Amino acid sequence: MGYNKKVQKEWLANIADILSDQNDERRASDQKRIHAVREMIVLDPLGRKLLDWADENGIVILVDNQTTSGGYYVSGLNTIGLSGMDKDYNLVGALAHEIRHAWQDSEGLLTCLSSKYPLPKVQEYMLQTRFFEADAHAVGNKVKKSVINLVLDSTGHEAKNLDEKLELLKGFKAFFKDRSTKDLYDKIKLRDYADRIGIVETKPPFGGSEYDNEVDFSKLHSKGVDVNDENSIRKLGSLFGDGNYLDDLPENFHRNQLYCGDFAFSSLIKDKREDSRILDYLMQDFDMALTGKKIEHSKIDPDAVLFRRVKHLQNKHKLKS
Repeated sequence: MGYNKKVQKEWLANIADILSDQNDERRASDQKRIHAVREMIVLDPLGRKLLDWADENGIVILVDNQTTSGGYYVSGLNTIGLSGMDKDYNLVGALAHEIRHAWQDSEGLLTCLSSKYPLPKVQEYMLQTRFFEADAHAVGNKVKKSVINLVLDSTGHEAKNLDEKLELLKGFKAFFKDRSTKDLYDKIKLRDYADRIGIVETKPPFGGSEYDNEVDFSKLHSKGVDVNDENSIRKLGSLFGDGNYLDDLPENFHRNQLYCGDFAFSSLIKDKREDSRILDYLMQDFDMALTGKKIEHSKIDPDAVLFRRVKHLQNKHKLKS
């Protein structure tokens, strides 16, 4: 991420104003919760490394009573929000997940769209999201599982010895095998992309954030992971100097149908007023690849099954290309 110090400074000043309006009881309660989650996350070796990295890089951690998501990371602004409505043991996984996004951001692997820079093709953006979310899910779930096992062990139960790299790799693959999770992120990012190019105006997912404030987000931009370069994708598996859990993936894994196919386009048909316009745009976008007008476009996802499915949807719903 090409951090914009001016925007960061403005963002944090606005956050400070929001925090100052909270009463003493709220602030004390939030700090107590954050402390409890920090105490738990360091029980796992990877969790400790994540938290150490976050502290060394000035990551701000807040409790957000508005979001219905477990947590979120604000790209380019070094800020993590944890849901005040969730349980502490769930927030352990959420914090690990979001710190991982912050680390991805620092490495230029997290995509941040800006209207002032050329946008990637929509399916490239979706693939980027799949890969960096799969990594964050793997990290968050592994840390949470490890901490829960250690807590159970302290109460007399037998803790399971987890092979860190194996658990992370299993978690990474599990993201792509879980259709509901994959579809959820596909749809969120399709809406986000449509909003950025001006097709529709969309509401923030998961209820938004109580810390939203007016800064110029268009000045924040990062190309993110290169989905055409498997070495770029493998960088997501770096473990702070302790190897890479994605090393064991086979060559050209990113071309496998598991990772780059089966997009959730059909779910967009439900809202005729809004989503049909998004789907219409997608049909035009993919049609360029199908007709050969932009051959390089098809290199992003060479899966002919995907293209046939898109064509089928196009014909079925009689959308113009």
